[in-house]
Order: sequence, then structure tokens, then C-alpha cells
Amino acid sequence: MDTNTAAARMLSHSDEFFKYYPVMMAGGIGAFVPNAANVKTYYLTKKDPGVVPAGGKEGHFGATRPGFLHTKNISSFKMDTYPQPNCSAALTTHGVPMVNYNSDLGGKVNLHANVGAMDHYVVDNGADYMTTGLLTGCCFAWHEAGGALWCIHIRPEGTDGVTLQNMVALHGHFAAAPGMPLSTFGRNDYEDDYAIILGVKTPGGWKLYAQTSLDNFRTIKAAWRVYPGQVVRL
Repeated sequence: MDTNTAAARMLSHSDEFFKYYPVMMAGGIGAFVPNAANVKTYYLTKKDPGVVPAGGKEGHFGATRPGFLHTKNISSFKMDTYPQPNCSAALTTHGVPMVNYNSDLGGKVNLHANVGAMDHYVVDNGADYMTTGLLTGCCFAWHEAGGALWCIHIRPEGTDGVTLQNMVALHGHFAAAPGMPLSTFGRNDYEDDYAIILGVKTPGGWKLYAQTSLDNFRTIKAAWRVYPGQVVRL
């Protein structure tokens, strides 16, 4: 599958795509404006572009899916902020930046241990994808807001991932919606070293997917649709 076809299938065959095809995520670049939609340009590329591993299939590092007659070797992908060899056309995304729970590490926004009055980042009809960086203990949180999503990605600097997710689930609110509880995906949901959250705008509205991996998204360990409705294992 080439990268333009893969980008389209994320939108049209979302459950199937995210069940089988690993998608590594790069973190967004540039400035982010809180309490607004932040449109970012991404490109879908095959993982390690230009490298042809054993077997001769670019992007294949062990991921497979069922075929009609036999198991098929498939490519692993990456959503990247810069064009790479054989990448897709530019993809318009809504970026959700990573912020720190209680630290200035990396120059990120510091919540100063206050999850009760956080800024949010809007995911609305102005883009086809929602992007955020890799989760390694982080908590991603969101709620619905009139057909859009308000989101945040919190790194547990100053605490641990389990404590952070529990705190956000129990006490987390956005400042602009103080009475609205947040849905979360965090360390309680993924025990692996790596996780991603990626959103796609489908004809029925926004969907959020999560994948976990032990090998930096060469292969998938598990995948879920986490929004809308109850979490569904794919």
C-alpha cells in the first residue's frame, strides 16, 4: 500500500487500518495557541523511508494482516512533520501539544500540578486528522464540545503516569468548561513502552484510535478505538 492510499484508508476504513498497520507519531512543531485549533501539516511516510529490509518490501519490519489465502506482510508507517522519500501529499491536521504536569522540562507549558483549570486544544472540522506526540507514560484527555473535541496531552514530569491519569480522570477539567469531566487514555491503559493516539475525521464524525508497541511501531501489540463511545479493542 502506498502512502497516499494509506492516508485515505485511515479515513475510510479506520478500524481495519489501525488494527493492523502500525503508525509512529512525530510531535508537532512550531507554536501552539491554547484554547484554539492549531492546524499543522504532516506527511504519512513508511517507517524508515528508503530502507528496504530483508524480504524487499519497503516499510515492512514484521507487521502482518490476514489475507484471502495467506497472511500478508504489510508496511509500518509514520506521521512526520517533514516530507520524506515517497511520502504522501501534505495532510492537514489539528495538533495537540505535549505539556508538563509540574516541570519546565523542554520548554513545555507547565501546569504547575493543577489539572483543574487547564487550557485545551481544539479538534474541529478544519482538518481531517488529529496528531500528537508519542506517549511514554503520558495521559491524553478530551471531552466533546458541540461536534468538536477539546484535548490535552500531559507528560507526567513531577509525578508518575498512573497517578497522573487517576488524577486527571477524577479531578481534571478545562478552565473553559469547569463542570465537564474528561475522558482519558494513559498509563493505566497501556503497560507498554510506547503508545500513540491519532484522530481521524470520518463521515460519522471524529474517531480517536490508540495503538501500543514494544518495538517503536514496527509492529503493534494492541489497538483500540477510544472515541466515540466505550473503548473497543480492535
